[in-house]
Amino acid sequence: MVSFIVDLCAFSPNGLNLACVTQTEKRILIRRCDEPNAKLNVEHKFPVHTPVDRIEWSPDSGFIAASCRKQAVICIYSIIYPNWKCKLSFGVVDQVGGIGLEGFCWTPDARHLLCVSSQYIFLSVWSIRNKCAQYIKDIWRIAQGYSFSSDGSLLAIAHANEQYKPYIAVYSCKTWTKENSFSVASRDLAGISWAPSCDKDILVCWDSNLFSNLYIYDIHKGHLLKHYSPHGLSSGFKSVDWTSGGHFLVCTTHRNEIHVLNGLTFGVLIHEVLEPSYDNPVQYEIFYEPSRTTENPKLGMSKYHRLSKWPPTYLEDPFTTNMKKGSKSALPNWTVLVKISEDGNYLACLTHLYSHVVWVYDLISARLAAILIHQNSVIDIGWHPYSMKLVILCRNSSGLLHFWTPSNSPSPYIHSTINTPNNLESANVQWSPQGNFLTIRDQNMLQMLTNC
Repeated sequence: MVSFIVDLCAFSPNGLNLACVTQTEKRILIRRCDEPNAKLNVEHKFPVHTPVDRIEWSPDSGFIAASCRKQAVICIYSIIYPNWKCKLSFGVVDQVGGIGLEGFCWTPDARHLLCVSSQYIFLSVWSIRNKCAQYIKDIWRIAQGYSFSSDGSLLAIAHANEQYKPYIAVYSCKTWTKENSFSVASRDLAGISWAPSCDKDILVCWDSNLFSNLYIYDIHKGHLLKHYSPHGLSSGFKSVDWTSGGHFLVCTTHRNEIHVLNGLTFGVLIHEVLEPSYDNPVQYEIFYEPSRTTENPKLGMSKYHRLSKWPPTYLEDPFTTNMKKGSKSALPNWTVLVKISEDGNYLACLTHLYSHVVWVYDLISARLAAILIHQNSVIDIGWHPYSMKLVILCRNSSGLLHFWTPSNSPSPYIHSTINTPNNLESANVQWSPQGNFLTIRDQNMLQMLTNC
C-alpha cells in the first residue's frame, strides 16, 4: 500500500500516469503508474498559481487541464512538451466583461476545450492549436445540456428558442457549425445523452423533478422513437446512464427506484424499488458478511454466508434500522448510486435508505442476481475495468474493503477484507484504467493498493 497527501487526483485514460494536486504546495504532480513495483515516481511537476477545484485529462492522455471556478481560470499543461502551457481566463462575473466559468470538458479530438460560462449563458469552444474560439449562444441552462456522439464527430446541444422552449441542435466537431435541429416534447428539460454506439444515432432526453418523462429520439431525423413515463412516478428521474455499447439504459429516481430499458426496442426490462422482500424464499441469492469476533478480528479471505431470506431487522422501517445500527448512509437523502460493469452485463446499486446493502442486477437476464448485506454502512462501490469483480468500501473505525464476483465467474463469491488505516466517513474507490491499482481517496489522503 502506498499513501499520498493529495487534494485531487485523476488517472490518465491510457492508465500510464496519475495526476495529483496538492493545494498547499501549489503544484500538480504527474506520477508514473505503469511500473511493476508501484514506485509511482514523479515524472513532471507543474506549478499552479490559483486554487484548483477540478482536473481533467485529455482523451489522448497528452494534456491535463486544471480549473479554478472562483477565479474563472483554466490552465492546460502538456505531458509530451512539459515547457508548453496554456491559460484561459474568463473573468470573474463581478468584474466588467467577466463571464465566469461554470464547467468545462475536453472534446473527443483532445485539441479543443468546451467551456460553459457562469449561469449557462453560452458555450465556448477553445482550440489549443490556433488559439481561436467559437461561441454558441442561447443554450438551455442545465449542467447536462450537451453530449458528444460515440465517434466524436458530432455534438448535441440543448437550446432555448424565443418562447423559451427546448430544442436540440447538432453541431459538427470539425467546423462547429450547426448541422440540423429539432424540437423536443420535454416540458422541463433536465438532461440529454447520446447513445454510446457507432451504429445508433439515438439521443435520450429527460425532464426535471417536476415531471416524469423520458424521450428517445432519432437524432438525425428528429423523430420521437419512445416516450417513457412510469405510472405513479411523480418525483422525476435522478440519473440516466447508458451501458457500454448502448445495449441498456439505466435510470434512477428520487423514490428509490431503478428502471432499465432495452437499448434496441426501448422496452422496460427492470422496474423495481430497492427495498427488502417479504418473500420466503426469495428468487435471488442473499449473502451476509460474517461477523468479526474478538478471537478473529481479521477475516482475510473468506466467503459471504448464504441466506434464504432477509434478516428480520431489514424488514423493519429503514430509518429505524439505521438508527439501531448507529450509522447513516454516506449518500445524500433519496439518492440511488448505480455502477455499471465495464462489459455492461451487471449493475450494482446502493441506496441511502439501506446503507448496508448492495443490490446486484444481471442485465442480460433482466433479474436481481444477488443481495450483499454488510456489517457496516457502504460508502462506495466500483467495478474492475477488465474482470467481473466488484469492490465495496465500508465505513468502519479502520475502513473495510470487500471484493465480490458473480457465481458464473472463475472466482465465485470470494470475499476478502483489507483494513485501511484511516477513519473513513466519506471516501471513494476507483480502479486505474488498466486495473493494476485500486485507489481510496478520503479528504486529502490517497491510498493506492496493488494486487487486489
